[in-house]
Amino acid sequence: MKRSAWAWFTVVFGAATCLHCGGGDESSGGGSSGSGGATGGSAGTGGASGSAGQAASGGSGGAPDASTGGSAGSDAGDAGPDASLICDPASPGGTQLTLQNATATFSQTHLVNASVNLAIDQDLDTGWAIARDASTNIGPETAVFETVSDTPQSAKGTRLVFVLRHTFSSPGDHALGRFRLLVTTAARSQFADGVDGTTTPGDVGAPGIWNVAKPVATCSSASANFTVLGDDSVLVADHNLSTISYAVLTETPLSQITGVRIEALEDPSLPHSGPGLQDQNGNFVLSELEVYAQPL
Repeated sequence: MKRSAWAWFTVVFGAATCLHCGGGDESSGGGSSGSGGATGGSAGTGGASGSAGQAASGGSGGAPDASTGGSAGSDAGDAGPDASLICDPASPGGTQLTLQNATATFSQTHLVNASVNLAIDQDLDTGWAIARDASTNIGPETAVFETVSDTPQSAKGTRLVFVLRHTFSSPGDHALGRFRLLVTTAARSQFADGVDGTTTPGDVGAPGIWNVAKPVATCSSASANFTVLGDDSVLVADHNLSTISYAVLTETPLSQITGVRIEALEDPSLPHSGPGLQDQNGNFVLSELEVYAQPL
């Protein structure tokens, strides 16, 4: 374990403002607009930017520590470690959702097995990556996951924190550079067939069943600069990040959520257009995806 400084920011009328700073334990040292599939395109406009800063005060732990082999968390509806969700990768609070049936349009087998299943295996030494070969032509890809249980019904919707952990460090800079987060209330039979994309693309569901989880705040376990673009995707400006965790606090008018989706998107500002920050080819390794939920 190492002690890290944390900061969180909220997007208000196109500007990022630091509302709270606190410390925590970091678990390890690593498209186009609309609700459709993962497609390439320019960065977009009208986004709000934020920078994760540092603070000296300590924060309380809430989420299980993946590096110590803790459990993935309880299903929606069970008591979470903290009733209040905050943008903090160390202790986001709320109820952690158990994810299953990891499915992707593509998963890497070049050099290493990097199946999308490894993004929810509670093992920070593995993860999802998307390099097809030794070239720099990576391209956008999409992954979806079922929630084991629906999130609670709520007339106002749901607040979710997505925690994206990147712990691969050989070489470093394997964090995501641009991504978009979406949710669905569709029947689980309509998406996530469990095919990881290593040989054939998995069923990530029709574009119309997915709704963007709108980012309200972004933060990280180290200094990182985020911009929320006009299509509600998140762009990371720093290209020298190694082992780092992101947290994105989002809101949606939906409740009884049955699945989540992450779109890894290209952007001309990223190395080789991304979607990752790796200097040699634009790849990434998503070591672990965690999602926490709370009714609005």
